[in-house]
Amino acid sequence: FRRKTQPIIRYQLDDIIENKQDNGVFEPLGAIAGRCGDRLTLNANHVPVTVLPDLIYRAITLSAQSRVDYRITQTGSQAIQIEADVHHHRVIHQAWIKLFDQLRFDPVRFSYRPA
Repeated sequence: FRRKTQPIIRYQLDDIIENKQDNGVFEPLGAIAGRCGDRLTLNANHVPVTVLPDLIYRAITLSAQSRVDYRITQTGSQAIQIEADVHHHRVIHQAWIKLFDQLRFDPVRFSYRPA
């Protein structure tokens, strides 16, 4: 018994999928980058840019000394609301500012609420 490929399909219809180049019978998936509903759309030089949760997660994780639980809601075109423990607001804000400066996003208005 010999098997060359075995397709495993476990993604949902609203997943953001990165394709992978392959000459096989099945279209291979390079990665599942996130869910369509779990993304922000912000402006960089007045042009809409999609920001996936993984990018934000990495920025906050690299800035924090401990685990940080948070909830992010986009409330306007350049407005974001963050719900988290009050002790983590500063760390989250610094991570956002650093990330958005690196990506050259237009100014974003942040509001914070306790979790």
